[in-house]
Order: sequence, then structure tokens, then C-alpha cells
Amino acid sequence: MAIVDIKKNHQRFETIFSNSGVGIFIVDKKRNIMECNETFCKIFGYEYDEIIGKSAQTIHLSEEKYLHFADIAFNKVRKNEALQLNYELRHKSGKGLWIRISGDSISGNDEVLWIVVDITKRVMAEKKLKQSRLKVKRLNLTLNHEIEEQLKLIRRQDEQLQYQSRLAQMGEILNMIAHQWRQPLSAISATASYLSTSCLMADKFDKTALLEELGKIEQYSKHLSETIDEFRNFFKPAKIKEVTSLEELCNMAINIAKAILQNQKIKIYAKYGCNQTLLTYKNEVSQVILNIIKNAQDAFLERNIDDGVIEISTYIEKSYLCLSVKDNAGGIKKEIADKIFDLYFSTKASKNGTGIGLYMSKIIIEDHCKGSLVVESLKGGSNFIIKLPK
Repeated sequence: MAIVDIKKNHQRFETIFSNSGVGIFIVDKKRNIMECNETFCKIFGYEYDEIIGKSAQTIHLSEEKYLHFADIAFNKVRKNEALQLNYELRHKSGKGLWIRISGDSISGNDEVLWIVVDITKRVMAEKKLKQSRLKVKRLNLTLNHEIEEQLKLIRRQDEQLQYQSRLAQMGEILNMIAHQWRQPLSAISATASYLSTSCLMADKFDKTALLEELGKIEQYSKHLSETIDEFRNFFKPAKIKEVTSLEELCNMAINIAKAILQNQKIKIYAKYGCNQTLLTYKNEVSQVILNIIKNAQDAFLERNIDDGVIEISTYIEKSYLCLSVKDNAGGIKKEIADKIFDLYFSTKASKNGTGIGLYMSKIIIEDHCKGSLVVESLKGGSNFIIKLPK
């Protein structure tokens, strides 16, 4: 009965050993392969007779790896230490195989039974995934660097365009200054001439009249000085936002433009209905308003319009403070209405237009101030609308 049981157990072991889904092989204490199953042969590409009796070094990548495996695995298993690790071994063809291997000592620690599972596909997939992640990471770093460089370039171009726009506007402002100063200078000249004539012609010295006329000269001189400060501050680039109002911004632009508008008999009206404070770049927004007014003035001149009128109004619309600048300068042609904010696009017949003014105006309002700048065509005119968040 015992002999029958032993035979049955032996048959079971042979069945399990031969048909197991894992590779099994046995090595002696000299690490020669004494036995192996069919799955082991399939994994490593050997026929049974080719591998039996061979040194386990046959399935290692090199002698160095063979000796290394003895230190980290074979000797530990012979000391009955539990072991399971992933290790790269060699296929018959010479290519590497990643194997999950575990072992157990048998026959009084003279032999070791090893169980192996081919995990090459999984390891390769993990490596490929890791490489892909590294590539993505490097690509992201490269893209971030390129984006940052492009942003720096755009910022530099933006600064250059602002500088060009400011220079172009300053050239136009010089003409406005001339009109602002012409009347006070004429008055000073007339007063000085009057005083000279009075001193020569009068028999008696009228101290009261003299002081009165000198007071006029002082007043005119103060006006000239204030004009200088006004223009200088107007073009000072703002680094931080300031608390202001649309009404104050409009008045800044109107005060600078009114002399030349009056000289050309262009009427300008202001109707304020907002009267709320906001935080924004004060000088920049005032320059945008002035640029719109100046464009209307140029259109009046080019089209020989004698009854030019500019109407400025402020109002509130939902969460925005709004500013409208209307004119009766003939309007904008439909075919160019969507181009007037493009860089270097100009409609000025004199060809002196830089095509920067409205482009920079839109950037200042929309990019810097997070608002909007649009234009509407009216019958015989245009309406530029600026909306700034409260």
C-alpha cells in the first residue's frame, strides 16, 4: 500500500513538474543544472538534452553576473533564507530575459530548486513607460523654456512698440503744446509791450497798473509751467495701478487736446454719468483716450469737415465702467473696420500715420487693464467704447 502511494505521489510530482505554467529547474551545489521542466526550456530556448548537466552560468549574461547571483541568491537559499527577486538572465539566442525567480533548498542543502517566470514583456513595458515619461518631462521642460523665451520676446516687442507709440504720440503732442503756449506767450508779449509803451509815454508812473500787468505776466507764466508738468506727467510710464476715475482720465486727455481742437474749431463735449473710482494705469489709459481724440481730429482735417464734434460720455454697464468717444468725422469703411486695430495699419492719407496707436491702445486696455476696446460705425461717424472692470 505504501509503495502504491509513493508511486502516485511520484506521478503527481512528475505531472506538476512537467506541466506547470512556470519554469522549474534544479541545480546541485556546484550549480550544474540537474533537472528542468518543459516550461523552463521554452523560456530559455533550449532543448532538454542541450541544458541538462550544463553549468547554470549558461543562462547568465556573463561570468560576473553568474558570480554576483551566487552572492545575492544561491548561497542565501542554501542557508534556507527566503528569496524572490527579479533578475536578468540570458536566452539561448544571447538576448536578455527578465525573470522573476524564487528558490528553495532540497536534499540537505546540496541542491536548490528554482522556479522562474518570464516577466520580460512587463519589464520592457515598464521601461518604455518610464522612458516615455522622461521624454514627456524633457519635452515639457523644452516647451516651457521655449514658451518662456517667446513670452520674453513678446514682452520686448511690446515694450518696443509702446516706446515707438509714445514717440509718435509725443511728436503729435509737441504740436498741441505749441497751441497751448501760443496764447499765453502772445499775452505775455502784449503785456510787456504795453508796459514798455506806458513807461515811455506816461508822465507819471502808475504803480497799481504796473503791478496789475506784472500779475498777468506771472499768471501766464504759471500756466506755461503747469502745461510743462502736465505733459511731462502724462508721458511718465506707470509701473503700478492708481486709484482714479474715468472722468479724471477724460479731463487729462481733454486738457491736452483742447487748445488744438479750439484752434481748428472742433467742438468737444463731455457728459459724465459714471463718477466711480477704479484701479488702473492712469497715464496709459489717458493716452488711449487722447489717441482716439487725435484720430478724430486728423479725420476732420483730412475730410475737410468744418463742423467737427467729439462727444465723450461715461456710464456704468453691469460690472464695467464704460467710456464712449463719438465723432462725426465720416465713419470707418466696412472693408477696413476689422483691420483698424492691426499693427502698422493706418488710414491716414498723409502717410504719416505709424499704425501703432490703435494697436497699442487695444493692448493697453485689453491686456494690461483687462478691459475691452471696440469701435462701432455710426451714421457719419464712429464710436470708440472702452470698458474697464470696476
